[in-house]
Amino acid sequence: MIESATDSEFRETPSPAITDKVIDLFQKLTKQRIEESLRQKNYRGAVNSCRHYIQVKNNDISSTGLAMIQSTCQSLFDTGSSAEAREILSFLPDTVPIEHTVCSIASVELKNKPSKYSKRASQFLALTGKTKDKEIVGSPNLTRNIQIARQIEAYVKTRFPMPANYALKSLHIQNLVAANKIKKANALIKANFKIQSKARGDIEEIYTCIKLGIGSCQEMSLAGYFFAKEHLTNDIEFATIEHGDHNFLVIGRDRNSNPNDHKTWGEHAVVCDPWSGAYYPASLLETNLKDYAGQEFDQSGLLQCKIKAFNPCTQYVKIINPNPPAQPTAEFTQVDETDEPTAKRLKTEENSTEVP
Repeated sequence: MIESATDSEFRETPSPAITDKVIDLFQKLTKQRIEESLRQKNYRGAVNSCRHYIQVKNNDISSTGLAMIQSTCQSLFDTGSSAEAREILSFLPDTVPIEHTVCSIASVELKNKPSKYSKRASQFLALTGKTKDKEIVGSPNLTRNIQIARQIEAYVKTRFPMPANYALKSLHIQNLVAANKIKKANALIKANFKIQSKARGDIEEIYTCIKLGIGSCQEMSLAGYFFAKEHLTNDIEFATIEHGDHNFLVIGRDRNSNPNDHKTWGEHAVVCDPWSGAYYPASLLETNLKDYAGQEFDQSGLLQCKIKAFNPCTQYVKIINPNPPAQPTAEFTQVDETDEPTAKRLKTEENSTEVP
């Protein structure tokens, strides 16, 4: 009697080349289905495609596959379908390092106004002093750096109740405007701006401005830099816009990257802009970074700052790590904006800048 051969005896092991081609084709088709579902606003279809992909790949998800899932989740977050994005993230095995978190983007509105200093109407961008939340997906390291940026923003806010060139962030100025004391508000803005302008170029004088809570992007970023170095992380850097006029912070940059090329900073890098109150992944820098462009009076007569979008064609960001003065963070403790010393100082400033 002839024994029948088992299936395993005739089964051939597929060559690695064929296996790779099948995997690539599967991923390509999955990506196409996801993109088509998103175009048609069929978000459930996108979720099902991701779930099927994750179930097939299990713990063997490639970096390109992970990037596809990240991109899908980000698209869902951006369209307001955060529940579907979180559902996709819940399918991932615990061994896959991907999370969702919240960053903050500076809201900007375009205003038209007739300028009393010009015969023609001028257009300028004015920061509203507010930020909007944006959910993002990324690695645990990105999430940690976003959280560090959030702590820096909260700290700097307590240190600078009266920024020199960002009137709408100051509750004190807002109260004066609400009381229709525009001249007094402008006088206070100009006085503080004059103080911080004189201090520029001398790190000791800049530190004095920081202690007084007077300054703009440079002083606010340095305050956040010193605070983070002392209490949060050493993985933070001070940055500037070359051919521009703005300073901000960078957290978690890949140290093997080019410090003057933000596109190389890595997926964990975060931009922290204490002046605007924004913080976001460095991958979003070109669409969210703003540059200071001087001052102009708004329709009410209040002196406002103008801003313009960062232009990667004519500008670039540059890392500059300052040498702090002796004991840079000795007095950098949390400050209550409503505490008595701060209230007295603001009252003194208001009286000293009284405009009849």
